[in-house]
Amino acid sequence: MTIFIDELKDPSTMIRELKTLIAVAQHGTFAAAGQRIGLTQAAVSAQMKRLEAELGVALFERSGRAAVLTQRGQETLHQAQEILWH
Repeated sequence: MTIFIDELKDPSTMIRELKTLIAVAQHGTFAAAGQRIGLTQAAVSAQMKRLEAELGVALFERSGRAAVLTQRGQETLHQAQEILWH
C-alpha cells in the first residue's frame, strides 16, 4: 500500500518529521536520532507520534529502546528519502 505523504497539511512540519523519521531509521532509537539532529528523545517521539497520526498508520514497532520500522514505516521511509534526496 502506498502512503501519500505529500498530502500532509503543513509542508514545513512534514519535512521536519520526515527528516526525523530518516534519522530514527539510521540510528535505531529515538534518543540516538535526537542526539544526532539536536532534539530530545521526547521531541523525536512527539514528532513520530504526530506523523503516525497524520498518516493513520504505525511506523514503528516499539520494543524497549529500539524503534523498528513496520512494513508501512519502511514504505514511508523510502518515500521520505525520495522526496528529500531527489
